[in-house]
Formats: sequence, structure tokens, C-alpha cells
Amino acid sequence: MKNLALACLLVTALTTGPAAGQDPAPRQLTAEESAYLQEMYPPPKPPTPQEIAATAAHRAEVRKVLDRTARQAVALLEDAPGPRSADARSWFGGLPRMPAGLDWPRQRSTRKPMTFLAQVDLAEVPDAARPPGMPKTGTLWFFAALDYLMEEREQVAVLYRPARREPWPERAPPKDLGPVREDAWPYDAFPKGDPRASIILKTPMRLVAHKCYDAAADRNTFYPDQPQELIKIFREEDLKAALGGQPRIGPSVYMSPEHGGIDWRTITKTWPPTGSDAWPQAGVFAETAALSIPAELHTPAQDGPEWAPEGRALREQLEREARAQAATWSLRRFTPLSAGERKAFRTWADSVTARVEAMPREKTGGYRLAFYPEFLGKDEWHSRYSAYQVLEHGAPLEVLPEAMRQSWDWMDQPNLDQMFGYGAPVHEAAEQYRDHVLLMQLADTPSRTWTGGAVLSFWISQEDLARGRFDRAFPTLEAN
Repeated sequence: MKNLALACLLVTALTTGPAAGQDPAPRQLTAEESAYLQEMYPPPKPPTPQEIAATAAHRAEVRKVLDRTARQAVALLEDAPGPRSADARSWFGGLPRMPAGLDWPRQRSTRKPMTFLAQVDLAEVPDAARPPGMPKTGTLWFFAALDYLMEEREQVAVLYRPARREPWPERAPPKDLGPVREDAWPYDAFPKGDPRASIILKTPMRLVAHKCYDAAADRNTFYPDQPQELIKIFREEDLKAALGGQPRIGPSVYMSPEHGGIDWRTITKTWPPTGSDAWPQAGVFAETAALSIPAELHTPAQDGPEWAPEGRALREQLEREARAQAATWSLRRFTPLSAGERKAFRTWADSVTARVEAMPREKTGGYRLAFYPEFLGKDEWHSRYSAYQVLEHGAPLEVLPEAMRQSWDWMDQPNLDQMFGYGAPVHEAAEQYRDHVLLMQLADTPSRTWTGGAVLSFWISQEDLARGRFDRAFPTLEAN
């Protein structure tokens, strides 16, 4: 009974809010209540040496089994964008460098130009991971129609030129090139004609050979553990060993102290302070946050009484304000903002959230006016995308928030980007096409958010690869 009474008291203490108009003032727990919480929810105990040894032995056993069917793969690691991007031989996004006789691919049915995804110099592919039939020289270009991707061959294009890398000029995009995605942030947020809507941020690519394990192999061997989680751990361990202890990102000129950067040997984990007084550090952070607001607002129905005049009016007002804010800060995109300017923008952003929350849902079609009003432009993903814009532009480091300058871990994200090996076991594609060659596998990163959390894979049969028929590559798109 005593414990029951304490539990009731705790529920009351933790759930009772302040009266209307009052600031929250949470009550301090008594010593008896704190002791009860400790008893009910004790902190986890560190593993014993015996448990650690058992875990290590189990991992070694799993590795031994997985080694039987392991394949070599190439991890495609994003380097920091910036001045070095111009000298990159392989890269994600940006614009391709192509010979004059090579046309920008278009969809056969719609004749709309595809989005450029990546360019790979095959001379950079480690020989240890090069599959039979893969040329040792030449260039591959990867394109896709991301707004219409239905896993059909005509929705992607893989171009190949066998000649050694030449200083080809950067190809200007077709004048009718549309947005990367019309229904995915940030591409749906940028105004018409803004190149950022149709061109993915450019990041240099590093190709690192590593052992790739088959998640479908000997599933029963690993009971009670699932092999997928251990395979992720093994991949990270193998990449770390292949990189020789260097960070996954860089080191580029941005990470070199002699260029005003931060020594990558001394970095520690620090996340950007999107909710602090330091945000938004520069115009690009405010611009991107403002542009995200119209995309977050629900669209009123064209016909019928679902939306009240007040709901429509507020939506239109917020759109006008957001676009005016974005236009203002775009003029100072890579200029640090003063404390007063940062405070003024945060005050406006908070007012957007307050007005969204105050609007009754029955006046906006039964939905909350915004999908996620509490995160309008201020979440970590928005800030990281803005920071990539800073680096791609080659702006001074002081344009970045201080926390982002103290650590580059916000860029150092484990990813699924790779060539060859086994595909990611999202659904059936990795198993269905295990006898094919995985030309490229791409997933979302902070610099490119076009898959909506899915994994896009380019496959080619071993026969087509042997004949150099890269035009016969086909896609799969899978999401959890």
C-alpha cells in the first residue's frame, strides 16, 4: 500500500501542470519518492568481464559464419564540401562534367530531364573490391527521375565512357530541369527558378573498400540475435580500420588549422544549438527555416466548406510572412547575424507556432494548420542542410554556429551508400538480385534528402556488365 501511495503521489507531482497564465514550477521530489524511483527503475549495471568476454566470443563466432559468404564492397563516403569539390574526381550532386557528345538523359515517356545524382571515376575504385567485368578506367554518371521513380528502367540512366578521365567542362543543366522532388523538403520549399530546387548539393566522394556481409545468410545460426544489427557494427568497425583511425569526413581544408579550421584530431561530439541564442547564426539558416514553413502548412480544399475564412486567411498570412523573411535573409545568406537580428527572427518563428496552435482545427479542415509547428525550420536536419550550403559555397567558418565549428560529428553519419557487395536488406531486393551486381546504393544524408528515407539501388546483370551495357541498369526503391 505504501508503494501504491508513493506511486500516486509521483503521478500527481509529474503530471499536474501550472494554472493558466502561470509559469511552470515543478515540485522537487522528496527523498522517499526519489528512493522509490531508484528502486523501481534502477540504473543499468555495467557488464561484468565475463559478460564482455561472452559478447566478444559471440561476435567472433558470428563473424566466422558471415565470412563464408562475404563479398568485397566499396563504401561511398561523403567528404566535406567546399573548395576541394572542384578538384574531386568522384562526387555526389552538383553538376556533372561530361564530354560534348554525351546528352543529359531524359525520360522516354515524358521527355523531362532526369536529376543528376553522382559521377564516379572508375580509376578510384579499389581493385580489391572491383567485381569481374567492371572496367578499371572510364567514368560512370548516375541519373534518376526521382519524382516518378516506380522501379522502371526508363526512370534511371547510367552513362559510361571508357576513356580515361579528361578535363571535361561542367555541364549546364537543361533549361526545363524541374525540382529534384516536388513533394520533399527542401526541394519543394525553394521558389521557382532557384537552382537549389533542382540541383543536389555537391559533396566529394571517397571510395573505401570493405568487407560486406550477407544479412540473409544462415539466419538460424544467430539465434537469439538478429544478424542485421551485428552486421552494422561490423561494417563500422571495418570502415574505421580501413580509414586508419582518420575521421569518415575529411580532412579537408575546412578541417586544417592552417586554413582557419579545427584540428580534426581533437574533435568531440557536439550537436548544433538550434534552439539557443546563437540560432540562426547566418542568413542562410534563417532563410532555410522561413522557406520550410509554407511547405509545412496544410493546403486548403479548393471546394467545399472544410476551411473557414479565418483558417485560409491565417495560412495566406503565414505564407506571405515566410516568403518575405526568406527574401530578406537571402541577401545576407553567408553573413553572420547580430544578436538582435537572431532574437528578432526567433521571436517571429515562435509567433508562427503560437498562431498555428491557437487556430481551432475545425477552421482548417479538421487538421492542425501545420504538420509539425513546434519544429518549423528549427530542427537539427534543417540546420545541417544549411551548414552544408555554407561549406559548398566556400564561406568563412565563422558563418557556422560555434558548436558546428567545434566538432564535425554532425557530418559524420553512418550511411548505406556503396557500390558492389550485398544490397541493404530493406525488403526483398537484396535477396531477389543477389546474383546481380549492385552498381550503386544511395540513401538520405543531411546534404541530400530526396529519397524520403528510402534506399535507391542501381542493379545490373553480370552478363550486361561483361558487355559494358550500363544502359541496361535498373532501379529498386525500398523503404522501411
